Amino acid sequence: RLLCDGYANINVERNLCPPWGISGGESGKPARALVRQSPEDPGRWVTKGRNTPVKKGGVVTFFTAGGGGYGPAEERSPALIERDRRQGYVPRDNSNR
Repeated sequence: RLLCDGYANINVERNLCPPWGISGGESGKPARALVRQSPEDPGRWVTKGRNTPVKKGGVVTFFTAGGGGYGPAEERSPALIERDRRQGYVPRDNSNR
């Protein structure tokens, strides 16, 4: 959260080519940053931005690239999938996995 008007330099990698999975696993999530000018502002996603203006009270949140998966998701044990859901790694609406 910025304490006064300012600028953010945003330069994240792995935003166009997300981390790959191995042995049939899916790709991970790409890196990016969310720039919100106020708490009410839904914000805008930025991956490269030099001197990006941010107002006092604005927030810049960085999301680092997530690792790719290992092996096909459909081959995972249902108990392990449920454990991942409880820990917030897999969304509940992702019922086909």
